[in-house]
Amino acid sequence: MLKLLFVSLGIIMTMNSFANDSNKILIRDKVINLGKIMGEEVTPVNSSIKLVRDDKSPNNIVIKFDYHRLKKSCTDYAIEAKRKKAIKVNRCENVSVVADKSSDVQEKELYSCGVKTFDAYDVLKRVCKKKGMILKNVTKKLRVLFVRSVALAPGATEEFTVTFKQKKIKSSKITVSGAINSSSSLYKVNKLFNSVLEFKAK
Repeated sequence: MLKLLFVSLGIIMTMNSFANDSNKILIRDKVINLGKIMGEEVTPVNSSIKLVRDDKSPNNIVIKFDYHRLKKSCTDYAIEAKRKKAIKVNRCENVSVVADKSSDVQEKELYSCGVKTFDAYDVLKRVCKKKGMILKNVTKKLRVLFVRSVALAPGATEEFTVTFKQKKIKSSKITVSGAINSSSSLYKVNKLFNSVLEFKAK
């Protein structure tokens, strides 16, 4: 009974800490969707989240996230008409000639030709008038692995920080890094191709 009370108190304290820190995420699902990690701000990414691992957390998760990127492109268009000139075609049609059977004249192939004119017309075309910066949304995935992690007791937790940084808002590249805040094991952080973050217990 006393053990159950301590476990319940641990869970309540953990939930209270999540309520006080909006960046804390208790790992429950194998896929975590963060949405836009900079909200609606149009500024280079520089943010972090805290992952909390407990006895029910999976050891292999995927974090999905979106962020802004500025790209040079057309920002102002106009509709213009392009004139297609009239054309003339000297087209020909086959005319069959049947010879008189009473004469020695053979049937021969004959064509009748005449000029056909096709009127000029306008084609509407969208033309770029001004170039500038446009806002693009980039979606990426980060795989987070907890390798050789010890089995945690009910109520016990480990806390890790994952940081996302974008050097320039014109770049689609995001640099990720990881740190250990509190843990039951000694971890080494490995980053693979900037798309996999591994917390490996020594």
